[in-house]
Amino acid sequence: MRSVAAVAVLLGAVVLTSAGWAQDDGFQVIISEKNPVSTLAVSDVQLMFLKSTPLWPKGMKVRPVDLPVGSPVRQRFSLRVMGKADHAVAAYWDHQVFSGEGVPPPILASEEAAMAFVAENPGAIAYVSAAAKLPERVKAIRLTD
Repeated sequence: MRSVAAVAVLLGAVVLTSAGWAQDDGFQVIISEKNPVSTLAVSDVQLMFLKSTPLWPKGMKVRPVDLPVGSPVRQRFSLRVMGKADHAVAAYWDHQVFSGEGVPPPILASEEAAMAFVAENPGAIAYVSAAAKLPERVKAIRLTD
């Protein structure tokens, strides 16, 4: 398993103020209503999407899902949470796959598919546009530094 230091070197550090986390970022991070978490540090979300944090605090398996490279919401999420452009994050995963060190989160075709996946999987985590109407069984979480 790769170390947090190696991940930081590959993706770069994310330094943001708590005042920087708002709806105007254009996305919301979502999880199942069955998951008791309501707030996560940005660094925790980053590690979940890098598949470096395998379990939620209560022991459920973390199941991140991405949207397609180039989608506006993935671009915003990648810049704000991952600290890099979406194509740079995709290149990171290409390197991980090629070197046999990891497999990226599944890419779902749409926000609707991501919300449906989260609704059906208590350990899932995804992101959708800030304007997305969340279905039952899905909730947005608050991000902190």
